[in-house]
Amino acid sequence: MSEQRSVEELLDAAEQTAVDPGASTGLDSIRETLSRDGVTVTVDLHGKLIGLEFTDSAMKLAPAELAARIQRLTTDAGTKALAAGLTVISWAAGEDVATAIGAELGIGSRELAPEPDAVGGDLVGGQHNG
Repeated sequence: MSEQRSVEELLDAAEQTAVDPGASTGLDSIRETLSRDGVTVTVDLHGKLIGLEFTDSAMKLAPAELAARIQRLTTDAGTKALAAGLTVISWAAGEDVATAIGAELGIGSRELAPEPDAVGGDLVGGQHNG
């Protein structure tokens, strides 16, 4: 019974925690685009591939090599998108929350995501829009 009560207490505490209501929109808008060797990929916060472009030279690669390039870029872009998401969480819910989530994911929010500039634009895929 005490376990259930402590869970309820945690849920109550979470509901009372002040979180920036724009954080959800900020997280939803995160995109990361990377280009290398004639391949350009764009992923969302979840690492889902949402854009893919090739140069003519990339289209001449063997299928296995092209697939390997897409895989590497998608993985790298997904990691950067997650780091950007941790930065948004840090701004909205605090560094402790972002650090705990990053530890679970095996990445840090400050390692890959840039800081916001003085203008205060929204961070989207490593770029500011605002």
